[in-house]
Amino acid sequence: MSMEILGEGCIVDVFFQFEKEFHIIIMMFINDIISISVVGFFMFPFLKFAETKQLKYLVFGFGIILVDCSTKVIKYYTKDLHDLFRRPLGAYDCDIFCRNKLCEGNPGFPSGHSTVMAFFTTFIYLNTRNISFTTLNILLTILVSISRYQKQCHNEFQIISGIMYGCACGFLFNEILKRYIKI
Repeated sequence: MSMEILGEGCIVDVFFQFEKEFHIIIMMFINDIISISVVGFFMFPFLKFAETKQLKYLVFGFGIILVDCSTKVIKYYTKDLHDLFRRPLGAYDCDIFCRNKLCEGNPGFPSGHSTVMAFFTTFIYLNTRNISFTTLNILLTILVSISRYQKQCHNEFQIISGIMYGCACGFLFNEILKRYIKI
């Protein structure tokens, strides 16, 4: 039997519509979980400090907080410069816990999630040279960045800028620690 014989609104149409909406809900859930995973990267240095008592992890943890706060300052000062710096239409649930509802048009440059992930990955690589751990972090950075794009929280420019800013801050922070704090 063809769809035309069954008619508009038949059980098959309802099933396919349900399946489509179910996939959308699952993808939204997955994107939220990936976006929320950034919270773990805020906690990692403090947990590592508690385990090892190495001061560099405590300083690293405060570095992540400082970098995240700096993205908020940048967002505040760039919000009225151009539409490219604002969150895209449809941006929804874009804070760190994916809970602040509609936020299209709000400041979005640079992506804080991408910045923190790139900062973390850069700093870890420079201090451990562990290729497998760094590769895992690069993949997580890519996943978080894709999830921020799919959630429409950021455009490509904001995400790429966040990654570049995070890498630059990671290199700078590492140099400051090596030269001045000698950790």
